[in-house]
Amino acid sequence: MPHPFLLIVSGLPCSGKTSIAKRLADELSLPLMTKDGIKELLFDAIGWKDREWSRQLSQASVELLLYFAESQLAAGNSLIIECNFQPHLAAPRLRAMQAHYGATLFQVYCRANTDALYERFKARTGTRHPGHADEQYLAEFYTKLSKTPQETLDLGCPVAMVDTTDFQKVNYPTLLKAVRDVQSAAQAQR
Repeated sequence: MPHPFLLIVSGLPCSGKTSIAKRLADELSLPLMTKDGIKELLFDAIGWKDREWSRQLSQASVELLLYFAESQLAAGNSLIIECNFQPHLAAPRLRAMQAHYGATLFQVYCRANTDALYERFKARTGTRHPGHADEQYLAEFYTKLSKTPQETLDLGCPVAMVDTTDFQKVNYPTLLKAVRDVQSAAQAQR
C-alpha cells in the first residue's frame, strides 16, 4: 500500500494560509483543498444569510474537507489541505488518518501579529464572497484574534512555522525545501 503525503497548512484567519498553500500546490504539483473553497461552493448551492449561518457552514466545510482528505489518503493519493483548524477537534482525526493510511504528515503553520491580521481582514472585507459576512464580523475580529492562541496541531509530525507578518521576509525556498525533503521521504517508503 502506498504511503501518501498530507501537507496541512493552518493558522489564524488572514495569516496567509491560502497564499502559501497555493504556492506550495503549484510547486509540488499536488491537489489543494481549502475550507473556504468548500464553504463558498456551499454558499452558492444553498445560499447565505448572516454571520451565524457563515459559522455553521464553516463547521460543515471543515467536516467535508476532512472527509475529502481521508478519501484521498485511502486511495493512496497525496494532497494539501488548508484551514484555520481548531486544534482540539482536528488533531485527533488527522492523527487517526495518519495511523490508518500510513500517511506522512507535514504541517505549515502561518502566523502573524494581531495588528497585521486585523489590517488584512479589514482590507479584504467586502472583497470575498458575501456569504462570509465579513462586515458583520469586523467589530469583534480584533478582540477574538487577541484572545485566540496561535497554536499548531499536535500531530507528532514536522512543523514549519512561517511568520507572515511581512510577506517579503518569508523564506519561501527554505520552506519549500523542508516540505520536499519530507515528501521525498514519504515517497521512498512506497
